[in-house]
Amino acid sequence: MNLAVNLTNNNKASDNVPVTFNADDSPCSYLYDDVWDFTAERKVKVGGLTKITFTFMNNDHKSRIQEALLSIHKNSDIAIAGLDQLRSGLGVIASHLNSTDWSLLNDDKKFNTFKNGIKSKKYTRSTVLQILQTINKLEISSLTTKYIASISTLCNKLCSQNSIESKQTIAIPEKIGKNILSTAIDIIEKYHPFRHEISNEYKKYNKARSELTSVDSRFPKRYNQACNHNIPNFKLCGMSTDAVDIQTACMIVILGFSGVRISEALSFNNESYSEKRFKDITVPLLTGSISKTQKCGTPTQETWVTNPIVKLALELGYDMSEFSRDVFTEIIGTKANKAEQKKMLWELKSVFIKLTEPKTEARKGRVITEGWNRRFYNFIKKYKFTATKEDVNEFNILNPTRAGELEVDGYLPRISPHDFRRTFAVFLVRNKLGNMMTLKHQFKHANIVMTQWYANHSHLAAAMDLGIDTELQKLITESNEQITVDTLFNIYNSETLSGKEGERLIVERNKDEYAGTIYMSRNDIERRVKTGSVSLVEHPTGYCMNPSCDRICASDKSAYSCQHEIVTPEKAMSRVLVRERLIQRYKALIDTSFMANILTNIYVEIKSIEVTLMAHNIEFAPFLKEENNA
Repeated sequence: MNLAVNLTNNNKASDNVPVTFNADDSPCSYLYDDVWDFTAERKVKVGGLTKITFTFMNNDHKSRIQEALLSIHKNSDIAIAGLDQLRSGLGVIASHLNSTDWSLLNDDKKFNTFKNGIKSKKYTRSTVLQILQTINKLEISSLTTKYIASISTLCNKLCSQNSIESKQTIAIPEKIGKNILSTAIDIIEKYHPFRHEISNEYKKYNKARSELTSVDSRFPKRYNQACNHNIPNFKLCGMSTDAVDIQTACMIVILGFSGVRISEALSFNNESYSEKRFKDITVPLLTGSISKTQKCGTPTQETWVTNPIVKLALELGYDMSEFSRDVFTEIIGTKANKAEQKKMLWELKSVFIKLTEPKTEARKGRVITEGWNRRFYNFIKKYKFTATKEDVNEFNILNPTRAGELEVDGYLPRISPHDFRRTFAVFLVRNKLGNMMTLKHQFKHANIVMTQWYANHSHLAAAMDLGIDTELQKLITESNEQITVDTLFNIYNSETLSGKEGERLIVERNKDEYAGTIYMSRNDIERRVKTGSVSLVEHPTGYCMNPSCDRICASDKSAYSCQHEIVTPEKAMSRVLVRERLIQRYKALIDTSFMANILTNIYVEIKSIEVTLMAHNIEFAPFLKEENNA
């Protein structure tokens, strides 16, 4: 980008430092540019953000927001999408302060006024969280001394009463979901044999259309009447309407039979499906990339369990879009920006590239299909997936924050990729196809709490026995029991255990009658699981053996306050990084005006983790409170 940008009176040209760089290490974007281009620096998810734009920001605040964002960028490993959210958060903060003097947040009186302003705007919970998280990023970058220790608590206060309620994504009633998937499967099976012919016919159609000397509104109708293809119930048009409908069906099947995020689905190509054999069992797998839990949002390869129908969906979606891929490839080859060219060519490997006006989209740098919410809603309306009285009842049970939004003979109030994700979770849990640990692995969640959020209220639907086949229920129960048996076998026979229940097991195992390496056999465990005399619930810090437990142990102190907690070596190792973060927080707060009980609570949690690490022979340097009383 050109260094000769318009600077405000307060900014010197010498301050306009490079922010991003090209592949040859030459500057690409400068601090006060309207766009920061990270394309050459960062690999992002398919269809992911590579540029941060400041064009429409308040000119009085823009330069200082850019300076603050650069400071945060230097002090944190944040994905580009995260930086863009912080840009937005800084804009909201500056608007409420009517200033970009971030130190104003340090004054308690002004901060109270700021909070009242936030509350009066009735922002959604996600927006308030974004604002509060941005304030903490300012503190970490030493731009303020204001640090919000309990973001969730303050967010609840600022979102109370008149704030717009943040509603959970939808769990689709089972019969409606079944009809949607069945229709999508029918479409895939119908057009899979014609996938290459669809692409070839569109190549001919677009060629004939480009040769028109003037716009002819009757061209699509005349062409379809004249052409002689064998594709059933398929019309060619400039909007690729029928092809888009097929592409939508492919996405529905992939989301419905894997529960992946939309960004992960977009990373799939025609070679993403594979099968792996375990003795006499064949497991269908999907391989793609995940960025959600990765450092700086950099995508890495991951695998999910799926259904064989997904193989047909991938082949159909990829092969029928070859006509569009050819056009994209030609236009991309003319682009001067080599980094953008490389990114777009990588995205072209996706099954889900744009089918409408590829020449125009390629020039704009847009390869990947968007607008899935609208596509899915159009799909359910086209095929008339309306609700029965039973569907409405089930919808209200599964979606209490949306109770009343679905009416008899009406359509779902919305449908998005994440709605398919939650529907997948609810279906697995309510039908006992797997437990929370199974779902946590499939969803690639960092902890079980988020998994439980997705499966929310599925137990109510299961309790009402909503349409579950008795023979299938038996098979499901057996599969779920086997997963629990495997997990308990590893726990009972682990070399080290901690937590109250873990310590009790160690004592029992050390008795003479339990001498040896196997404390409890798989048969003994299976017998106990089948009779219901033993249960297992995974928590972020360990496993709970209490069958009537209904809480989430979110604190590392639970291993010592809970009589039923078991901590395995794997769970203990996961607390190492948590302890380091707690120590950093303690040190950051020790010289501030935070209440002593907050610091004490952090210190106790640190020491609780140390006891766990010691029990599992994990090396660490003990944290001493006296060292931080400067």
